[in-house]
Amino acid sequence: MFDIEEELKKLPKCPGVYMHRDSLGEIIYVGKAVNLRNRVRQYFRLNSQADPKVRAMVSNIAEFEYITCATEMEALILECNLIKKHMPKYNILLKDDKTYPYIEVTVSEAYPRVIKTRRLLRDGNRYFGPYSDAAAVSVIMKMLDELYPLKKCAKQHFREGVRPCLNYFIGKCKGVCTGNVDHKEYRKMIDEVIDILSGHDSEIIKNLESRMYEASELLNFEEAAKYRDYINSLRQLGETQRASMVKDRDVDILVPIVTDKNGIVVQYKVRDGKMIGREVVYMTDEAFVANEMERGELVAAFIKQYYQMSTWLPREIILDRHIEDEDLLMEFLNRINSDNAEAKSDVMHKTKLIVPERGEKRALLKMALADSIELSKSLDERAIREQERRKALRDSIASLIIRCCELNGSEPCLIEDDDREYRVEAYDISNMNGLDNVGAMVVYEGRNPVRNDYRKFKVKNATGGDDYGSLQEVIYRRL
Repeated sequence: MFDIEEELKKLPKCPGVYMHRDSLGEIIYVGKAVNLRNRVRQYFRLNSQADPKVRAMVSNIAEFEYITCATEMEALILECNLIKKHMPKYNILLKDDKTYPYIEVTVSEAYPRVIKTRRLLRDGNRYFGPYSDAAAVSVIMKMLDELYPLKKCAKQHFREGVRPCLNYFIGKCKGVCTGNVDHKEYRKMIDEVIDILSGHDSEIIKNLESRMYEASELLNFEEAAKYRDYINSLRQLGETQRASMVKDRDVDILVPIVTDKNGIVVQYKVRDGKMIGREVVYMTDEAFVANEMERGELVAAFIKQYYQMSTWLPREIILDRHIEDEDLLMEFLNRINSDNAEAKSDVMHKTKLIVPERGEKRALLKMALADSIELSKSLDERAIREQERRKALRDSIASLIIRCCELNGSEPCLIEDDDREYRVEAYDISNMNGLDNVGAMVVYEGRNPVRNDYRKFKVKNATGGDDYGSLQEVIYRRL
């Protein structure tokens, strides 16, 4: 069983995100922490003056888990992503996705603009962020406005002889509307802006620092303070936010872990450019020596078995090392992509296996590796607890089956094989004022939903609000 007091002692003193779970394994709260050990411990050291909502939540905590991060900002973004995914009952939930600001460079336009937005769209433009500090974003936008006279209006076409707006006359815009702007020169400014927002800002910081010192020597402290604010905002936005990538992409990160008792692959999922969590997959219960080849074999086995059953694959799978038969595995994955696209009458995309050496993908991998080191300390214990939960669930279902059979006067038929999970199917009927009867079936094997086996039935014979007749029809058709 999960011993909360013992697990609290193992918590690291680093930034991260923690998830409280109830007795059914459901996530009921997600939070971030600068120091995981101190923050999570606070929940279990509450006094009588604590918030009633917090006391109610703590009474329902059966276990907790955590994901470590390098900075508090990473933890903040990851917390936001996990809350949106799991919608925990004790979190305050936003009703839309307008949480943090982005900076958008409209590279799809002939003369791009730089704008602040809270919507991330698949429109071919470059997005940077999200940024947790909206004030810093405003300062950066003001700085870019001062340094680069870029187009401000959204118009793409201008009639001849149009009168330029005020921005042109005060030097804030080159005057694209006049038709006298050199396109190459304009694109050079945009490239510099993209470099700054991508974190390649060392040259501009040096330039701003020299301007700041120059203004200070001339006793122009107001001007010097302005440059100081620009430098601080650049450095603040320059922190690598690995929990949310600047490009809108879907990626899986696979990290193999070998413990004394288990071979494990940890799968970190990035969807629409945001890390939304991790999945721990136990590949073997055999104890074996941890060497490079065996770790590679673990990952290769995971790729072949896990993705073969998937109806959708990410465009990139990030690995921490090269593995054998990479090209063959990519061909295998792309055959699955082809089959899935054909089944859905959709456009096929390719899946690449990559081992990044630098950039944001490398930063994401480093974050996953750092978290996996912390995770590896408790994986064997987690496996034992999961086995205990499965046994408890099997025993509970077995006793329910025996009780039902006793009531019906029939002999129970139970599975004695401990390695097999009980499959549970649940049915419900719905209609609109007696019309349009439909039935739904959801499926669980053990404690996990099997969503590919979910079914919906259109009830044909039962009429009106006859739920019993509808259930009978659905179950007869199912059996």
